[in-house]
Amino acid sequence: MNDSVLSFRWSRQIELPLALEMTLDIARENLPYSFTPPRTVERVEEDWRDEWENFFSPLNRRGLVKILLAFLDEDPVGISVLGPRKLNGDPNTGFIYAIGVRADHRRQGIGKKLLKESVRRLEKLGYEQAVLAVYHKNHEAESLYRNFGFKPEQVSMVYDLGENDDE
Repeated sequence: MNDSVLSFRWSRQIELPLALEMTLDIARENLPYSFTPPRTVERVEEDWRDEWENFFSPLNRRGLVKILLAFLDEDPVGISVLGPRKLNGDPNTGFIYAIGVRADHRRQGIGKKLLKESVRRLEKLGYEQAVLAVYHKNHEAESLYRNFGFKPEQVSMVYDLGENDDE
């Protein structure tokens, strides 16, 4: 990072296309860790755009989901999407829906600082606990979260319908 300055701020409406592209980058990069059976990049992009358009963006406009951007000087290098764990009213638990640093800015401590700022912001929003999810094969991210103090809470499992029929 040399003499560059790392800063954080909530995104503005005009930056939502940038935030979408950054989260798409994260989804593309997580492709090797996720989805059983494997999906194509096109399918992941289509699904993520749909989720962004129908979930994150409307909730962001209503103030329920907040998008935190990380900048190295003026260059956007990271993103964290924050909000309630359950939209039906778990008032005490905040959720980190997505978090990531652009590939060309990794291994510089930005991810750790972004995670710290995300947790700080969730606390400032009134949450008492922070939760996130990580793909089980993404050992690097899991290690970051564990070293920060996150503890495993549950395991999600996938059963592929139609592919395991023995009858």
